[in-house]
Amino acid sequence: MPEKLAATLVEMQAVMHSGKTLENFHRSQPKMGKVKLADFAEEFANVYHKK
Repeated sequence: MPEKLAATLVEMQAVMHSGKTLENFHRSQPKMGKVKLADFAEEFANVYHKK
């Protein structure tokens, strides 16, 4: 693996584990919907397979 790629991956993982990537998400306090991912996936699959 190229050294630059390895360094970038290490940096990316460090940022992800620091919590910095979610700062904006938590700051904006988005309102969550009521649709569960499993329900959406089932509906999406049904529509997708009909085409």
